[in-house]
Amino acid sequence: MQGLAVVAAVLGSLMVLAQCQTPCCFPTKFNVSLTDLATINSDTIMVSTLEVDFAAEKQRASTYTLDTQSGTSTFLATEVLDFSKGKMYVVEERNPSLCTEKFVSLKPQQCVPAGAQYMGGTYLGPRLGGLQYDGWRYKIPGSDSVFTTAFTKLGCVPLVQGITSSEIQNGLFFFTTFGEGLASPIDIPEACKHI
Repeated sequence: MQGLAVVAAVLGSLMVLAQCQTPCCFPTKFNVSLTDLATINSDTIMVSTLEVDFAAEKQRASTYTLDTQSGTSTFLATEVLDFSKGKMYVVEERNPSLCTEKFVSLKPQQCVPAGAQYMGGTYLGPRLGGLQYDGWRYKIPGSDSVFTTAFTKLGCVPLVQGITSSEIQNGLFFFTTFGEGLASPIDIPEACKHI
């Protein structure tokens, strides 16, 4: 909740560059790396890779920690969400043969919903030539999840996102990479196929 308030305060206090904005859409398949900003000042930073396939209604997230002293990373878990079945499958590194199954009602939207609240727009960097972006706050239909996200004006690339939800990890996340496509098709982890 605190991360969402920070994003809202920052976006709400920014100079509005345009009065009327059109919400944007993600590609049908995309991949992104995220850094949990709550961990940025610690010796261990939490990083996730996320792949989404809207056509297949699936998402895969792999979470790692990065030790800032040694530069080593440690794999923690993989989560696969199958939105058509309302299920999330979790396989943790400490017990890779065990699968935990959870039920979720969350179903992400490919586009920022039409009823989203426009938070304003501004830029990163210098006034001339800076990266322009817009902020949006929206709720995912059928859930209590609220997202506040800043997207670039050109290309709809996410920059930072605050999440409050009872179903997924809350937090404030910085997007460090973004690309179209998937490394491989998203499938239920092998350890979960017996469930």
